[in-house]
Parts: sequence; structure tokens; C-alpha cells
Amino acid sequence: VCNLTNSPDFTYVFDRKAASAYIYGGKQWLGLEDPVTMFSKASYAKSHSLAGIMIFSLAADDYEVILM
Repeated sequence: VCNLTNSPDFTYVFDRKAASAYIYGGKQWLGLEDPVTMFSKASYAKSHSLAGIMIFSLAADDYEVILM
């Protein structure tokens, strides 16, 4: 995921209405979680007094940079 997000062949998009992010390039598309989507979801949950949020698996993420 990190290699694709940093590649000039891929474009990152954050959809504010859906509070979700994806990257695309050529015939490839990948939905992802990042600090922006997690913050957006957490802010929404907090402002609506919700008990929590759901995020996609972070198993393929760069735990040394993105999640710090």
C-alpha cells in the first residue's frame, strides 16, 4: 500500500462525503484507511456520541510511519 500511495502512477483521493480514501492508477483501484479517514470517522463518532468506529484491516500498512 505504501509503495502505491507514493508512486507517481497512482492518484490519492479522499472523498469527504463518504469519509473514505482510495488510490487509483491504470486499471487498478484500492480503498484504504489512513490517518485522514480514521480522524474523520473518529470525529464523526465523537460528535454524534457513538460508541466507536469501524476501520479496515491495517495489516498491510506501514506501522512504522503511517500509524505513529
